[in-house]
Amino acid sequence: MKLLRWNHSIGRQISFAFVVPLLLLTLVFLGVLYQTTMSIVNDHVITQFEQRLELNMTNLTGTIPEELVTAALTDKSKYQELLTKLNDFTKQNEGLQNAYVIAKVDGKDVVLALSNDDMYLEELAFTPEQNQALDQNAQTVSEIYEDDWGVHKSLFMPYASSNAVVGIDMDASFVNNLKHYILVLSVVFLVAAIIIGGAIAFIVGNRLSRPIIALVKHTKLVAKGDLTTSMTNSRHDEIGQLADSFEEMRQSLAGIINSLHQDSIVLENSSATLQIALTELSAGSQQVVTAITAEAQAADDRSDHLETVTKMVHSVTDSVTVVDKQVSEMAMLSETAQSLSQQGNDQVQHIATQMNEIQIYGAETSSKLQRLDQRTKEISNVIGIIRTIASQINMLSLNATIEAARAGENGKGFAVVAQEIQKLANQTNDSVASIIESVQVITDETVTVLESNAKSSEEIEKGVALIMENGRLFESIQASVTSLASGVTHIVEHTEGIARSAAQTLSAVQEVTAISIESAAAQQEISATSQQQYSSIQQLDQMSGQIQEMAQELGVLIKQFKV
Repeated sequence: MKLLRWNHSIGRQISFAFVVPLLLLTLVFLGVLYQTTMSIVNDHVITQFEQRLELNMTNLTGTIPEELVTAALTDKSKYQELLTKLNDFTKQNEGLQNAYVIAKVDGKDVVLALSNDDMYLEELAFTPEQNQALDQNAQTVSEIYEDDWGVHKSLFMPYASSNAVVGIDMDASFVNNLKHYILVLSVVFLVAAIIIGGAIAFIVGNRLSRPIIALVKHTKLVAKGDLTTSMTNSRHDEIGQLADSFEEMRQSLAGIINSLHQDSIVLENSSATLQIALTELSAGSQQVVTAITAEAQAADDRSDHLETVTKMVHSVTDSVTVVDKQVSEMAMLSETAQSLSQQGNDQVQHIATQMNEIQIYGAETSSKLQRLDQRTKEISNVIGIIRTIASQINMLSLNATIEAARAGENGKGFAVVAQEIQKLANQTNDSVASIIESVQVITDETVTVLESNAKSSEEIEKGVALIMENGRLFESIQASVTSLASGVTHIVEHTEGIARSAAQTLSAVQEVTAISIESAAAQQEISATSQQQYSSIQQLDQMSGQIQEMAQELGVLIKQFKV
């Protein structure tokens, strides 16, 4: 059954492809040769044999006249003469087996005389050829036949007047032997052709299939991941070229696997370092978000304080107006004015204290914004490293794709892994581009906030100066109230100065309030941007974890190969 599965072995296919046409060609050749030989035997050998029979028959009938045959039917002495002639004729002609005369006597078939035997008038049934010769009065020849006297071919000549037939038998065994020899020779030639063709096909098939079987074994080893076994080849034909190409593919694949192994280790280490850096960056971003949130809250508090200051300045302005209207009553209310001036002085001191706190908060905000700018630069550096790693990954995946394409069917698994790594590298590039854009926005907003904060600090310093000036004015008011008795004229002059200073203070405080509101809005925008940056960093951290997992999976796949 195994031999019948010819399509499972190239050796058997070659053997069948060689033996079957050879067998068919041999059969056709032997058939043509046999038919040709038989035709020669039938058309020439047997024809010459029949011609020899006719020649012998002519000689025999010339020796035995019909009168002797007729006389021998009744006279035994004539029978002896006839028998002697038959015996002499048989001895004189080589290859002649029998010579005889047969006749019909009283409706019976009898032997009149038979050479080398005494069968006078013994009954013997005529053959169809003998009857035909007698009935048609014509010479007839029989086919080659076998009887008790051997294998022969017979010729019959009738004697119509005596109702007798002269016959001779010649040995025809050589014809059967010749036909048998031709048949045996054909069979032997066919068997020899099958054996020789099968042996040649077996040798050629083995010679062709042996290196292919070795190549199949090495292919199975490569399919199992063993790239350590090299393949030796001493052939220079197509199979040798195939073996050399396979060895080159194995060496190239081993080099690719080694390169991928080293690259996977570098990728895993880089992804681990990247994840640590992103973790630290995430923590720093969280601190920045917390600081900016606190600063935004402080800005809101400053806005509230500035609103309080504005209300207080409005109150001072109103008070100064009342003082201006009631100058005539100030002499009577000097003690009350002194008390009010003392309260105003306290409020100015309180405002000065709040302005100092606002200035301190502004300095802290500036410091935090500078730290935020520094963190942003660090983020940009890390992103640059990430982009470089992504580019290297992309280049490695491209090389792996090219080598996998060169490897053909055995490299399809590596092509899929390379494509997934390339997709991840492209996603990393896209994320890095988004992060760079966000970082750039943060940097621009940070620069804007720093500029706004610097302006706010300048305005706050101006406000502090104005408040201090108010404090000095209130001290002058207090001194003026104390010396109210010196003259209402001096009080009026000081009151007008206070009104002008209060109007300036109110305007300055309103400007500071507007700047503080803008600063609070900018702080909120920075806080929102920092939150977005923190979210992006977390996504990048997750992607870094995925890269590390894929690097580990790639390492596991590569470890299946032995190089």
